[in-house]
Amino acid sequence: MFLVLIGSLLGECIGWTTQQAGRVVHDIAPIKAHQHEQLGSGSEQLLWWHTEDAFHPLRGDYIGMFCLRNPDRVPTTFANLKGLGELSADQRRLLMEPHFTIRPDNSHQQKVLSDIGAQAAQGASYDAIERMNERPDKIAVLFGDPAEPYARLDPYFMDPVEDPPGAQQALDALKAILDRDLRDLVLQPGDVCFIDNFQGVHGRKPFKARYDGTDRWMKRVNVVRDLRKSREIRASSTSRIMN
Repeated sequence: MFLVLIGSLLGECIGWTTQQAGRVVHDIAPIKAHQHEQLGSGSEQLLWWHTEDAFHPLRGDYIGMFCLRNPDRVPTTFANLKGLGELSADQRRLLMEPHFTIRPDNSHQQKVLSDIGAQAAQGASYDAIERMNERPDKIAVLFGDPAEPYARLDPYFMDPVEDPPGAQQALDALKAILDRDLRDLVLQPGDVCFIDNFQGVHGRKPFKARYDGTDRWMKRVNVVRDLRKSREIRASSTSRIMN
């Protein structure tokens, strides 16, 4: 509740039907079956930096994390977009055109949900995710003001770009800048962190989990500034869950 109260200063906390059984507040802790997956509940694989829910046009404006436990000082990684000024004008133009695809990340896949009842109830929402996975829309990865653009990125779930010439090279240049600028942030119990999901990316370093109730444990929320934009995919005007 504390994290939701803080998030409400920025906007409305929302959840996804296809993620953590539709909960608004997520638990982020290692699960043994996910240890090699690109998931917050993974551990031994590097969680690549990304925009949260980058595949979806109605993704959150902010992501908030509240640390409950981190005895091994596992770093959250993050980078802002200040280095994008190093891109050439042609690179920036290509990145602001719809040449790129981002598929739904693993946290929205039906295979990671263990609650069978919830799985059945959410079948239609998972069908929509599967359609996005099979036929992802072409999008721009930079948008807004060309001088200070916003970003929408999830390299692990992006396909190579063959056309037009130079688009993949422009994306590689952007990725190299963010790789270089990536920093570590070690959250300790009681720490709260909010990341602008339009102006930054985040990830997590790999670690060895014990699965004994003492591993890293975070609470997470997604926050939107304008809830009305998502009305068509919520069950009611008062619902905070995206279907």
